[in-house]
Amino acid sequence: MNPAEQSRLQAELLPGETLLWHGRPQLPVVNSATLPLFLLSLLCPLLLLFPLMQQRRLRRSLYLLTDRRLLVYRANWWRGVQRHAWPLEPGIITSRVHRPGGRGDLIMEFTYGRRVSEDKGFLNVPDAQRVARLIDEAEKKLNCA
Repeated sequence: MNPAEQSRLQAELLPGETLLWHGRPQLPVVNSATLPLFLLSLLCPLLLLFPLMQQRRLRRSLYLLTDRRLLVYRANWWRGVQRHAWPLEPGIITSRVHRPGGRGDLIMEFTYGRRVSEDKGFLNVPDAQRVARLIDEAEKKLNCA
């Protein structure tokens, strides 16, 4: 974490709350979602900007697991960050998607919109099975205390 993220974390933590894990989403520059744009970029190099901007956005996003909550700081396309938080509770992960190489999605919420539907949670998290296990263990520990 960079210094700005560390200070944001310290301000965010509740008294007695402990950080258990932090990470960032990881996507290859070219994946199934960006492959068509990449191929079209051979004809129009400006189209390469989309995957590069997506990588920049992901580098500015941050996932946090504490002994009480799950927090997502998701960078917007241009500026700013959206914050999402969920308390640790049974069944907090509503969907798990595993991909080759260990990456995956741990989805806590799905919103349906008129124009856009969106998964919310730890998306494209590296080593998703280990992170899911940490979440499950923290939830059990919290609810048994």
